[in-house]
Amino acid sequence: ALETAVLCRMLERPKEEVLGKFDRAKRHAVTNGSQKLIMRVAYQYAWTLLNWYDDYGSFIDEFKELRALMSPDASSREIENYINLLFLLRGLSSQMEAAPYHHLIQYQNEKEIAKQVLEGVRNTEGRLCATLTASIHMEFLNLVDFMNDPDAVSRTVKRIESLFEEGEKYIDFPFVSFKDLAMRIGDLLSDNEVYESLIDKLALLSSTRDSELASAEILQQRGYQKLVAKRFKDSIVYLGRSIVKLAKEESKDELVLSLRMLSDAYEHFGLPWASLAAQIAASELLFREWSQNGKVRKRLVLATRGLSQMELRIGRIGNFLQWNKLARVLECHVVQMGPKEEMPYSQLIDGCLSVRI
Repeated sequence: ALETAVLCRMLERPKEEVLGKFDRAKRHAVTNGSQKLIMRVAYQYAWTLLNWYDDYGSFIDEFKELRALMSPDASSREIENYINLLFLLRGLSSQMEAAPYHHLIQYQNEKEIAKQVLEGVRNTEGRLCATLTASIHMEFLNLVDFMNDPDAVSRTVKRIESLFEEGEKYIDFPFVSFKDLAMRIGDLLSDNEVYESLIDKLALLSSTRDSELASAEILQQRGYQKLVAKRFKDSIVYLGRSIVKLAKEESKDELVLSLRMLSDAYEHFGLPWASLAAQIAASELLFREWSQNGKVRKRLVLATRGLSQMELRIGRIGNFLQWNKLARVLECHVVQMGPKEEMPYSQLIDGCLSVRI
């Protein structure tokens, strides 16, 4: 329902139709009881109301709804969406045409609430990447307040630079988004030497990431060639090297592909448990994407099917039944799985189970 609403918006359908689709998506999210889905709908709805229709009052209502759902367990994507709307609210607070709505919400109050939310995320144990993401958002909020204090600006920019360096350790760190945000403030810091150091660091990190992705593509291709040629040991080496370089937020699709090919190579090389571990790692990334975006993609279903088949071959019947049950549930959310199979997958896997037993 949410994808339909966003598509109608992008196609510039009539306002009544677009808002009707978003209302339907909201009802669907509430009916399902999914807080993450409600938050995604609220974000897209608020963005649409302000940027497409200048509906300030309704935007404020949707912002308040999203803010009420924020918690220390919020994901990096949910934090980013919340802060995006907060910056839109900041621009709204300075617009004269929005003056009749200024009494409904105060940006300064909302900024303090946002800082409390970010502080709650930072104090949550065991969520290192989310903690780092919240810290950078906090520093950018502080940077806006310190624009009239050059020393405070320099200290804040220095902390942002160190957080960028730390973020290189994590796959989920949204480097590209934060890099773009850092570049946008350049017009306000045209003569700040510390900001120049930040730009140099971003340039270095960007070039390193780009070169690593290019070399990872070569290693991945060679690993695939070795896999096709049944040189499984060599394939494992090349694919393993590519995975190290692909462990970045912007290359998750390629990382999943390498992990799945590595799983095949391990299995053919006679290492079933290593194969299972690689398949689980690939599936974990796909499930995380599903959790953040709410989209069930065909490859998630295929990965879940693969896990059920591997568990069956290993002999762990209980695990097989759980993965197979999940795969069947996910299939219901995919419109088209591909060409029609000669034998339905459910019948094939039931036959394999019978033989195994």
